[in-house]
Amino acid sequence: MNTLDTMLQDELNRLLDRIAVRAGEDTSAGLKSDLRAPIERCEDRLTVLRAALLDGYAEIARTTDELVASLADLDQSHPLPEAPWFEPGAHWSARRAVLHIIAETSQHAGHADIIREAIDGAKTMG
Repeated sequence: MNTLDTMLQDELNRLLDRIAVRAGEDTSAGLKSDLRAPIERCEDRLTVLRAALLDGYAEIARTTDELVASLADLDQSHPLPEAPWFEPGAHWSARRAVLHIIAETSQHAGHADIIREAIDGAKTMG
């Protein structure tokens, strides 16, 4: 089990203990054991989903690497699609697009880290 799986399992056990205590049951039996099978089915589905997401991300990363490697010049410009957040007729260089992808990825990874910290209380910095 990786760190995320261990963390989720520990949190799940704490949650089940709290539910059982509130229901007035022994945390080692009753409600906790009744919930174990459906929770394990959910865990199995989450494991499959996580693997599929990571595989998809790896494939997109490979495709992006191939695309960037195929460019003759990172200053090569291309038009942006029409969207409310782009000025009409806007163009970006490949370099700017790659830097934008890096910035977006790091920002969203930071959001995920905030969520993880809220769950386990551990800080990665400071």
